[in-house]
Amino acid sequence: MDLTLPVLVSVDRREIFSVQIPGGVHLSGFQGPSLARLLDDLALHLMETVPKMSPAEAASLAFSPYVELRRVRLEVPLGAGKDQQLWKG
Repeated sequence: MDLTLPVLVSVDRREIFSVQIPGGVHLSGFQGPSLARLLDDLALHLMETVPKMSPAEAASLAFSPYVELRRVRLEVPLGAGKDQQLWKG
C-alpha cells in the first residue's frame, strides 16, 4: 500500500523547522533544526500509528488539504518627512 500525505512545514527566524500533518493524526509536535530528520521521525511515527487506526480515522488522512504557505517580503514606509524609515520584514 502506498500512502502519500501532504506535510505542512514551517520554519522560524532561528531556522527551527516544525512539521505537521493536516487531518486526523495527533502529533506530539515535531520540531528541530534538521528537516530531513523530522521527516524521518514523522515517517516512523506514521508507520507505527496508521496500522492501529480504525478505517474511519485512516480515511481522514486522505482528505487532507493541499496548502502551500509562503513567506512574503514586505517593505513599509513608517513615519513622515525626514523621520520616515523603511521597515523590512
